[in-house]
Formats: sequence, C-alpha cells, structure tokens
Amino acid sequence: MKPMPAVVTDFDGIADAIASDLRPDLLTSAERFLLRHVPAHARRALDVGCGDGSLTRALAARGIATLGIDASPRMIAVARACAGPTPMLEYRLGDVLTDAPPSPAFDLVVSVAMAHHAPLKHVVKYLRAAVAPGGTLFIQDVVTRRGIRHVPANALAWLVSRLR
Repeated sequence: MKPMPAVVTDFDGIADAIASDLRPDLLTSAERFLLRHVPAHARRALDVGCGDGSLTRALAARGIATLGIDASPRMIAVARACAGPTPMLEYRLGDVLTDAPPSPAFDLVVSVAMAHHAPLKHVVKYLRAAVAPGGTLFIQDVVTRRGIRHVPANALAWLVSRLR
C-alpha cells in the first residue's frame, strides 16, 4: 500500500488529465448499481473518495444534499469545476487517515474504489462513524484474489471486463 501523500500525488495527476479533457459524467457500472439501490429515505449523503465528483453530482441530482470529500486537492478542483453552482452539493478536501468523519451523520455514505488506498479497518471505522442511525453504507472496491482456487473467477472477471 502506498503512503497517502503518494496516492494524492497520483490522483492529482489523474485530475490534471481529466481537467484537460472534461466530458459529460459517465458513471461506472458499480456507481449505476449503487444509485439503483439508494434508499428512498436518503436526504443527506457523503461520498468519500469522490474523485471528479460524478457520483456525488448524480446523488445531488436526485434531491439528496451531498458532500463529496477527497484527499486530492486537484480532484476537488475538478469536481467543483464540473458541478458549477449546483444546489445541494458541496466538495471538501479530506483525508480518511487524518480527519475526523464529517458530522452530523448521513443517511447514506458511499465509497467507490477508495478503500484499497488505506488500511481497511481504519476506512470502515471512518465510514461507519459517518452513518446516521438507520442509514446505509455502500463500499465498493477492487478485490485481488490470489491462489489457484480463484483462477476461474479471475478469468471470468477478466472476460466480462473485456466484453464491456
């Protein structure tokens, strides 16, 4: 696992590439899946590791007051630039390793492809602390399956990703 400053540097570079070629929001299949399962009662959401803010904007477009946080200053800048003056939407610089979870608690907390950048135990504790009683937590991340017994699942995952 890379130290967080190195992760931030990587994502600042990715943000620069995104900023040089802004396109309409395209959600990943995982993000579309999460959106289909947003609880009807959700009124306030937190997107941790929001990146360019695509999912954050999609949640706000549903009338959910949404806060997106990311450790990369340039990602936050891109997210803000893409959002413009969008009501019910805020972006903040934040680091799950050093910052306390935002409060008050949220009806919905989402984290897509971020958890593998920090110790999982710490990430889950941070995310859980932000969920209001009766709220929902969605964590989607990459999985590395090692060993011979996972070869069929890995091969199938590879094939599906190529077909998409």
